[in-house]
Amino acid sequence: TGMKNHQAMHAGDRSHPQLRALDALTASGLTYPGWKADVKKAEGYLVGEHQILCDGLIAGIRNHQAMHSGDRSHEHLRALDALVASGLTYPGWEADVKEAETYHIKRVWHFDEFLTGMKNHQAMHAGDRSHPQLRALDALTASGLTYPGWKADVKKAEGYLVGEHQILCDGLIAGIRNHQAMHSGDRSHEHLRALDALVASGLTYPGWEADVKEAETYHIKRVWHFDEFLTGMKNHQ
Repeated sequence: TGMKNHQAMHAGDRSHPQLRALDALTASGLTYPGWKADVKKAEGYLVGEHQILCDGLIAGIRNHQAMHSGDRSHEHLRALDALVASGLTYPGWEADVKEAETYHIKRVWHFDEFLTGMKNHQAMHAGDRSHPQLRALDALTASGLTYPGWKADVKKAEGYLVGEHQILCDGLIAGIRNHQAMHSGDRSHEHLRALDALVASGLTYPGWEADVKEAETYHIKRVWHFDEFLTGMKNHQ
């Protein structure tokens, strides 16, 4: 598709919907510093393998120009301004506001998650640990975590909640739970039962011992990908 788009552009055909959108933006009078490079980058996406990124960059160009013109009517900026007005107090919130504005331009589709992270950060700073994932972490801590590095894992999970990667927090919480169980000698989890059964069936391919260790690491560090890795071991055998 990128090659087809490239040929069409080379032939002077700018009927592609995204090119028409870019041309309309350019004609509207872009003035922010660097707009020409952004337009060129968007066109580059169309002739390569990353066409899916073009819409995000077009939205970013539009957002950048509006901000440059002093327009903060976009729902992203209204939500951000309301959050600031509510009284942010956590250390570093000013830098996060600037970063959120950058998301509004450079990483449009991830803005909402970043803003949610700011809200979570403020709540945690105010001592509010009612968030479901914080309650889960607190329950795990209270249960008596003992494996080496558990404190760092809990801190990392909390870090996910105040950034753009909240979706990763559930996986890490599951990993903390799995790590503690393994550290306590409990191999009753369906992952480990399946792994132990595969070993008992008689693995013989070169490197299977290392793969068993790697599978246990997946069970802790990459929980959602364990089944795929185990299938790979079966295919290898």
